[in-house]
Amino acid sequence: MRTALFSAAFGWVCFGAFAAEPPAANPQADGLVAQLASRSFPEREAATKALFELGPAALPALRKALAENSNAEVQDRAAGLASKIQLASDAMMLTRGKPVAFDFRDRPLNAAVAELRTKLGIPLNLHPGVKDPARLITVKTDELPPWQALEKFCAAVGLTEQLTPDAKPEANPLTGRRPVRQLQPIEINGQQMGVQLLGRPGDVVVVLIDGASSPPADRRGGVRVSALPMRYPGSGIDRNTGEITLHLDIAPQQGLNWIATTEIRIGKATAASGQELRAVWKPDGLQRANPNSEIELGFRVYDLETPIPSLRTNPRVLPVIFKTGDGEFKSLRNLEGLILGEIAQPNVPVIVVDDIAGSIGQSFAGPGDSTLTLVSMKIDVKSNSTTLVLRASGANQFAGRQFQRRPAGNAEAVLNFQSFAKIRYTDADGKAMPQPPIQMSSSTSDGIRDTYEVTLRFGSGGGKTATQPAKLVLTGTKMIPVSLPFALKDVPLE
Repeated sequence: MRTALFSAAFGWVCFGAFAAEPPAANPQADGLVAQLASRSFPEREAATKALFELGPAALPALRKALAENSNAEVQDRAAGLASKIQLASDAMMLTRGKPVAFDFRDRPLNAAVAELRTKLGIPLNLHPGVKDPARLITVKTDELPPWQALEKFCAAVGLTEQLTPDAKPEANPLTGRRPVRQLQPIEINGQQMGVQLLGRPGDVVVVLIDGASSPPADRRGGVRVSALPMRYPGSGIDRNTGEITLHLDIAPQQGLNWIATTEIRIGKATAASGQELRAVWKPDGLQRANPNSEIELGFRVYDLETPIPSLRTNPRVLPVIFKTGDGEFKSLRNLEGLILGEIAQPNVPVIVVDDIAGSIGQSFAGPGDSTLTLVSMKIDVKSNSTTLVLRASGANQFAGRQFQRRPAGNAEAVLNFQSFAKIRYTDADGKAMPQPPIQMSSSTSDGIRDTYEVTLRFGSGGGKTATQPAKLVLTGTKMIPVSLPFALKDVPLE
């Protein structure tokens, strides 16, 4: 089951099942959903597997079953499948990368690179040492995913990407934005250490130099996954332990707002001899996981590989480690797995309360593990005013995983005091209300979570009834977890 489901995940990517329009009803899916109620366990398992392989095409049938089928087994399996399929579909839609076509005819090389920078959404720079940077080039391509388009361009004009272990984000040539400084604590040999990272993976500039080599990579979407050569610092084979360390370069388009790569999970690693290698799971001191647990896409992997942040400054690069008793492996025939990361989606509603009066005492989930609680609301008839008390509670950005994975200064990653100023209110008629003054009532922290309570006073509306907010909307940045399958072939290990 593991292999079949793993292959199915890759099939979705290859054959473009993640279309923008909603999936149409699928008669095959209807029959498979009915099979979920079979008295035979193998038949139920086979139907579950087949529905997962259908991907988004199975969603209409699964949702219909959730709404109309009372069978407990069908409900349980349909709910799990719908959630996993939708999660994978959303992730691919967010990261698929818009296809790009270009047609350069007798164009100066440096001018073509500058145009590609904008077309591809990849921060490209031409190295100052490139021979004759103003030479005329001619290259044309049909619509391709952005990283594939870049590869074809480089192959046509004799360029390759510079491998720089100490590369770090700098002023982005696309946006001019300076990188955000981020501290990431890790554990090395049992001791907690702090490694400073600079910015996001998408901010690392891609520098093009003269050359023709290109590492094995999966370039099908907006996030390229490359296997770096074994000369990369820290890579190699430990003859004493039999461990092979290989570094992967996870390079997202700049516009994806890829905050961090949180995990690499290896599903299959096959040597040229056909022998399968076992990935070594090594916790990073902050993130714990069960090496035998099932993951989001519904299949089981041999071991989980939690990345150990490199001591280098390039935030795109993370190591994976394999265990083998044979140190003579020359290459990997196949390397397949999942890249888990987080994307920041700005300026979207993160909390919506449609009925404030009917929601007093309730809490609403916000970004991360934060919550917004409507504590109380009091109407003063004499002054025609309404007093609303709100409480926001969110993880301290310097605690645990928040400190590890959130860029410092990202106030929208969790709710805090500044969040109250971003809430917008409307009255019962849907009319926007003036922003009320925000008065701090209390502020507490236990080092893990910060809690802020504020009092808001909505003044007189000029009539006989008090001005009363009916709906609130908090717009901010939503942190979206994504799981991207990748597949590499013929990866050198020497």
